[in-house]
Amino acid sequence: MVGGQLASATVLLVVQDPIVAASIRRALNSSSAGWCEVVAVTSVEEGQLAFAWRDHDVVLVDLPDPTALDQVAAFANMRPTPAVLALVGDADDTEAMALLRAGADDVIDLRRANDDALARAVRYAAERSRRTEHLAGEVSRLERERDAIERATFETVHDLKQPLTTITGMATALEMKFDDRLDDEDARLMDRLNAAVQRVSSIVNGMMGTAADPAFEIVREPVDLRELVTETLEYFHDELRRNGMRVELGQLPRVWTSRPMVRRVIENLVSNAVKYATAVSSPRLRISSSHEDGEVVLTIEDNGPGIPSTQREDVFRWGVRVHEDGGVGGDGLGLASCRAVVLRLGGRIWVDSSELGGTAVRMTLPTRLHEVGARRSPVTRHGAVHQQAGD
Repeated sequence: MVGGQLASATVLLVVQDPIVAASIRRALNSSSAGWCEVVAVTSVEEGQLAFAWRDHDVVLVDLPDPTALDQVAAFANMRPTPAVLALVGDADDTEAMALLRAGADDVIDLRRANDDALARAVRYAAERSRRTEHLAGEVSRLERERDAIERATFETVHDLKQPLTTITGMATALEMKFDDRLDDEDARLMDRLNAAVQRVSSIVNGMMGTAADPAFEIVREPVDLRELVTETLEYFHDELRRNGMRVELGQLPRVWTSRPMVRRVIENLVSNAVKYATAVSSPRLRISSSHEDGEVVLTIEDNGPGIPSTQREDVFRWGVRVHEDGGVGGDGLGLASCRAVVLRLGGRIWVDSSELGGTAVRMTLPTRLHEVGARRSPVTRHGAVHQQAGD
């Protein structure tokens, strides 16, 4: 592609009638000289040999019935898939629909199409073919990345299970041994230790939802996003207060999803926002949602340094970090893990610019249970969450 337009294309012409073939070749060569190379054959067998020699962007098929449907299907099933245009001279709508069902991308009536119309149809088909091929390559790349992330997650989960079990046992033993000697502050610290251990355990168990474990089954249930977000913000209470971060909550409805998996994503995104809050003097965090096409779009945004538009896809790749020199720790696994979770739930996740000036991360949550009594709850005090009366 050059300047947004197709620079060149290869067209395979499968036509038995030499007069028709010469007419089509002339139309393609005269409309825009040099934009395509035409290879002409007279049978499906010759066409398949031509494909074995090189790929073609467009196949023009003009062969007599009753074999036309099979011939169209033969080319439509080739890999990489070309754009297949069926050429007809006398076909009604029923026959045209049959050709489309057989795999043709378009049906062109040669009696009505002049040279310019035919050339445009072929050029547009070539552009669609190239774009489809590019998208197929991107899908394949994303699937490979997803598989790699799932394998790494599965290995990480199993590596964490044993030390986590040991820490849990040691914390319980310490509490039992020194229970009668703990003052109020010691008891508070022990409670926080136990809560932290439980949180890590919950995260590890939630990670199984993204792992390549065939035995894992996602359990979906009604989840109150407002409640889930509030719990997450409470977990980050000390960091929010220390950074003086102002938190704003928008509309947060109920959804039908996996609570531990979505909580893990929200915690990761809030953690990123808090982590980069040191880059601005008055940090802000906004969490809200909207409804689009039957899905809930959850948005977590901040006024931090942001992510350049050229890197908004890269940040979801395993081990990639954008702000290498920002003095902020991290291993570049967070957003890749978030994408794995959201994909496993059947949703999408992407990065936009935020109205606050920083980064907005949005994800879709396919839902059967739509908004239930969601109300806006502004937050006005630094580092604290305030609900409206009655919430």
